[in-house]
Amino acid sequence: MGGPAASQMERRAIVKGGATMYFPQFLVGMFTTSAIVAIWADIETGSVGKALAWTVLTLTILQSGYLLLAFGHFYKRSTKSTDANPDPAHQPIR
Repeated sequence: MGGPAASQMERRAIVKGGATMYFPQFLVGMFTTSAIVAIWADIETGSVGKALAWTVLTLTILQSGYLLLAFGHFYKRSTKSTDANPDPAHQPIR
Protein backbone atom coordinates (compact mmCIF):
# COMPACT_ATOMS: atom_id res chain seq x y z
CA MET A 1 0.00 0.00 0.00
CA GLY A 2 1.05 3.56 -0.52
CA GLY A 3 3.54 4.96 -2.90
CA PRO A 4 2.91 7.27 -5.83
CA ALA A 5 0.24 4.99 -7.30
CA ALA A 6 -1.79 4.75 -4.10
CA SER A 7 -5.50 4.98 -4.62
CA GLN A 8 -7.55 7.75 -3.08
CA MET A 9 -9.12 5.26 -0.68
CA GLU A 10 -5.69 4.14 0.50
CA ARG A 11 -4.74 7.73 1.24
CA ARG A 12 -7.77 8.32 3.42
CA ALA A 13 -6.68 7.64 6.96
CA ILE A 14 -7.91 8.21 10.44
CA VAL A 15 -5.14 9.35 12.75
CA LYS A 16 -5.78 8.65 16.42
CA GLY A 17 -3.06 9.17 18.99
CA GLY A 18 -0.27 9.12 16.45
CA ALA A 19 -1.34 5.82 14.86
CA THR A 20 -2.74 5.77 11.35
CA MET A 21 -5.55 3.43 10.40
CA TYR A 22 -6.28 2.98 6.71
CA PHE A 23 -9.77 1.97 5.63
CA PRO A 24 -8.60 -1.01 3.51
CA GLN A 25 -6.69 -2.38 6.50
CA PHE A 26 -9.81 -1.96 8.62
CA LEU A 27 -11.85 -3.91 6.05
CA VAL A 28 -9.35 -6.78 5.98
CA GLY A 29 -9.33 -6.93 9.76
CA MET A 30 -13.12 -6.73 9.96
CA PHE A 31 -13.67 -9.54 7.44
CA THR A 32 -10.98 -11.69 9.04
CA THR A 33 -12.59 -11.23 12.45
CA SER A 34 -16.03 -12.02 11.07
CA ALA A 35 -14.72 -15.17 9.35
CA ILE A 36 -13.16 -16.35 12.61
CA VAL A 37 -16.41 -15.64 14.47
CA ALA A 38 -18.42 -17.48 11.78
CA ILE A 39 -16.20 -20.57 11.98
CA TRP A 40 -16.20 -20.51 15.77
CA ALA A 41 -19.98 -20.07 15.99
CA ASP A 42 -20.56 -22.87 13.48
CA ILE A 43 -18.34 -25.23 15.46
CA GLU A 44 -19.95 -24.29 18.79
CA THR A 45 -23.59 -24.25 17.72
CA GLY A 46 -23.57 -26.65 14.78
CA SER A 47 -26.03 -24.36 13.03
CA VAL A 48 -25.24 -22.30 9.96
CA GLY A 49 -28.13 -19.94 10.74
CA LYS A 50 -26.84 -19.16 14.24
CA ALA A 51 -23.31 -18.76 12.87
CA LEU A 52 -24.61 -16.28 10.31
CA ALA A 53 -26.50 -14.37 13.02
CA TRP A 54 -23.37 -14.15 15.20
CA THR A 55 -21.35 -12.98 12.20
CA VAL A 56 -23.85 -10.24 11.34
CA LEU A 57 -23.89 -9.16 15.00
CA THR A 58 -20.08 -9.01 15.02
CA LEU A 59 -19.98 -6.99 11.80
CA THR A 60 -22.56 -4.56 13.20
CA ILE A 61 -20.59 -4.05 16.41
CA LEU A 62 -17.29 -3.57 14.54
CA GLN A 63 -18.79 -1.10 12.06
CA SER A 64 -20.53 0.96 14.76
CA GLY A 65 -17.29 1.09 16.75
CA TYR A 66 -15.39 2.29 13.69
CA LEU A 67 -17.99 4.98 13.00
CA LEU A 68 -17.93 6.13 16.63
CA LEU A 69 -14.13 6.35 16.48
CA ALA A 70 -14.29 8.36 13.26
CA PHE A 71 -16.99 10.73 14.53
CA GLY A 72 -15.13 11.22 17.81
CA HIS A 73 -11.93 11.99 15.96
CA PHE A 74 -13.56 14.48 13.60
CA TYR A 75 -15.51 16.13 16.43
CA LYS A 76 -12.34 16.50 18.47
CA ARG A 77 -10.52 18.03 15.51
CA SER A 78 -13.32 20.54 14.84
CA THR A 79 -13.52 21.69 18.47
CA LYS A 80 -9.74 21.91 18.74
CA SER A 81 -9.49 24.25 15.77
CA THR A 82 -12.19 26.58 17.13
CA ASP A 83 -10.49 26.79 20.53
CA ALA A 84 -7.19 27.98 19.06
CA ASN A 85 -6.33 31.66 19.10
CA PRO A 86 -6.60 33.20 15.64
CA ASP A 87 -3.37 34.10 13.92
CA PRO A 88 -3.33 37.88 13.36
CA ALA A 89 -1.32 37.43 10.14
CA HIS A 90 -4.16 35.44 8.56
CA GLN A 91 -7.11 37.65 9.43
CA PRO A 92 -9.64 38.42 6.67
CA ILE A 93 -9.42 41.82 5.01
CA ARG A 94 -12.32 44.08 5.98
